[in-house]
Amino acid sequence: MKKQIFLFSLLGVFLLTSCKIGAGDSDYSPQISVAATSLNGVNLTATSTLDTLHVGDVLNFCVIAQGLSNPLVSVQVANDTTYSAITFPDLASINAGSILNNSQTDISKGYLYLSDLNIGSITFNVQYLAKKATKTSGVTFSVVSTSQYTTAPLKLVIPVK
Repeated sequence: MKKQIFLFSLLGVFLLTSCKIGAGDSDYSPQISVAATSLNGVNLTATSTLDTLHVGDVLNFCVIAQGLSNPLVSVQVANDTTYSAITFPDLASINAGSILNNSQTDISKGYLYLSDLNIGSITFNVQYLAKKATKTSGVTFSVVSTSQYTTAPLKLVIPVK
């Protein structure tokens, strides 16, 4: 009886330790999302096409970029400057902790490069100003991490009257 228990225990230990978890097993695609918020009834929850804004409206929303098990490298926020303008109202507070790599970051083009601090996630606010009427303009977000599946895009279509 003791031999059987010992053999089953030995077999269990062998089965539980036989799986090899390598460095590639943590390569998950990064994720980017927009936190649920609203402005005058504009719903940002679970949709990529927003309700219509009017020229001159300002939309504030929170962006959350996550590298999951991999450090983040950069975040890009792009828009068509003919129809809209974007700003980052809390960028000074983000950079207070030396989170951004100032030599590579280009705010005018929407590139935010992170310093080499193994940052797994970042949250920041974006302010969107509708300048001209359009049906298809919007904001495109992209996040890059150190995984082999490096890019995760998100596009919000924001029609403007």
